[in-house]
Amino acid sequence: MQGLLYFLKNFTSELSLEILASVAFMLAEHPQYSIDQVADNLWTSRKRELFKKESIARAYAHLQQYKHSLALA
Repeated sequence: MQGLLYFLKNFTSELSLEILASVAFMLAEHPQYSIDQVADNLWTSRKRELFKKESIARAYAHLQQYKHSLALA
């Protein structure tokens, strides 16, 4: 449980958790995607309008940092 709390410590708002989960889902489906490809391929207009590129990049970098312990790729 401590590991999960540490992993999520900078993603505590509903929006930041949604961004993190969306980027994680996109990378699970397309592990080769770059930040730009993730941002360009968000599957709803709501997400494309609401998610700022900086927030997507932060979630992307965070997931890349933890990908081996999360078994994302």
